Amino acid sequence: MRKIIIVILVLGAIPLYVWDFYLLTAGYFKQGRHPEKALVVSSVTRQSGLLPGDIHFVEKGRSPFIPSKEQPKPLVANSKKKPAQPTAPVNPPPISINGIMWNASNPVAIINLPDGSSTVAKKGQVLAGGITVTAIEKNQVEVEYNGKSFWLKK
Repeated sequence: MRKIIIVILVLGAIPLYVWDFYLLTAGYFKQGRHPEKALVVSSVTRQSGLLPGDIHFVEKGRSPFIPSKEQPKPLVANSKKKPAQPTAPVNPPPISINGIMWNASNPVAIINLPDGSSTVAKKGQVLAGGITVTAIEKNQVEVEYNGKSFWLKK
């Protein structure tokens, strides 16, 4: 019974593969290669369900597959510099230290966040609001906020 099913599936698959091969090669050989033309299918062709023979090529300019004879234009840097705008002073983030578990190889700090929650943080960890823990010492923690470093004392 299994052999019959396999034979039926193979006999059904062979015509499908032949048809696919025919469609691929027929379109290639009938229309030829047009590297300088782009394939255009109108919306009317799509909606009406017309056959692939109704597709036509339209000139669209230079082919991206043929090397250009034009030399690329050199890039020119913008020489106009914008005036520096004064930046507002960066205040330390509204966080505090709840505790530090000191271990020389792996120190950990418990930090209270602005939303009222607390989290356990290690060196290099990014906290909510873009706060990065950069160092943990026995009685203080260094954090980076908006490009500035701040020390939080216990």
